[in-house]
Amino acid sequence: MTIETNENNNAELSFGLKEGKLVSIDDAEQGLSCECSCPYCDKKLVAKKGDIRKHHFAHYDGDDCHLGQETAIHLLAKDLIAKNKKLMLPASYVKVESNDIGGYMHESSCFEAGKITQLENIEIEAPLDGYQPDLIAITEDGEDIDIEVLVTHAVEEEKAQRQFRSNRLMVEIDLSKLCRSSSIEEIEQSVIYEAPRHFINDGKLIVKEDMQESLDKRVTTINKSHESLNKLAGLTGSVENKYLLMGYKFGGGYSTKYNSHFTVGHLYYTKPVQTHDTGNFTIQASGGVELSQTDADESLISQLKNIELPVLVSLRFEPKITSGRKVKMVVTDLLIEDNCVQ
Repeated sequence: MTIETNENNNAELSFGLKEGKLVSIDDAEQGLSCECSCPYCDKKLVAKKGDIRKHHFAHYDGDDCHLGQETAIHLLAKDLIAKNKKLMLPASYVKVESNDIGGYMHESSCFEAGKITQLENIEIEAPLDGYQPDLIAITEDGEDIDIEVLVTHAVEEEKAQRQFRSNRLMVEIDLSKLCRSSSIEEIEQSVIYEAPRHFINDGKLIVKEDMQESLDKRVTTINKSHESLNKLAGLTGSVENKYLLMGYKFGGGYSTKYNSHFTVGHLYYTKPVQTHDTGNFTIQASGGVELSQTDADESLISQLKNIELPVLVSLRFEPKITSGRKVKMVVTDLLIEDNCVQ
C-alpha cells in the first residue's frame, strides 16, 4: 500500500468522469476531446498530456476544486470491489466478562482471523432501511454485508447505530492514508487486500449473548460453590457424613472375569480434611477440604438429575455385595443440607 505524503492535498487529478464512468488520464484523449467532468464538482475537465509535466486533468475554467481526486478514489474503490467480487475481511474478537461473589473476574473470548471472502449480489449505493452503504453484498457464508470506503469521512455514529439494528455485517475500509497519486493497480491492491479495515458490525451480537449466558451460568455455579464451601467451613459439632457434592458418574459393562454384567456409580465430593488424631496418627496441622469419591447405588440417578451442583449433602452408606462377592460401603441415599448451621 502506497502511504500518504504531504503532497496529497496537492495531488493532481488523474481520473475524470465520462458518461458516468471513471476514465484514467492514461486512457483519455488530449485536451477537451476527453469529454470528461470532475468527479466531485461535475465541471468540465481538460486532459493535459504534454511532454514536461505528469499527465493529469485540470478544470477547464482554471479553478480546481481540490476534491476531485478523493472522490475519484472513492468511486474507483467501489467499482473495484464490484469488479473483483471478493474482499479481505478483518479479524474479529469477542470478549465477555463476569465477576463472581468472591470478586474474581472470569472471562470468555472468541477470535476469528481475517479471511478473503467471495462476494455475490453486489450493489453500489443501494438504499436500505434508514441508511445507504457504499456497497451491499452477500458473503460466501451467506451473510449480508455492508461495505463502506473511507477516503475523507468515516461512518458517522448515527449511521452506525441504524446499521447495527439491521444485524448485518458492516466493514469499513480505510483509504485515508493512501497516496492520492496511486495507480489503479495500487488502489485495487489496497482496497481488496492491504488497506486497514475493521468491523463496524461484526454480526456477533447473538454469539456474544450466548457466550455471556454460558459464562454467567459458569459463574453462578462458582458462586454456589463459594456459598456451599462457606457453609461447610461454618459447620459446628460433628461433620461426619456431610460433603460438598461436586459431580457424579454412572455406567455399566460386562466382566469377562466373572461372566456377568455390572453397573458402577461414583459420587465426587469434597469434605473437611482430617482434624483429629487416630490411634497411630497425630495431626500437627490441617485445614480446608479434600477431593474424594465414593461408590453409589444406581437408585440415586433420578434424584441426582434434579440437583444443581455443587451442593452440600449428607450421605447414607450401606454395605453391598459386589460381583466379586466382596462387601463394600455404597451410598444409597442423600439429603440436601441447604439449611445447615452457618
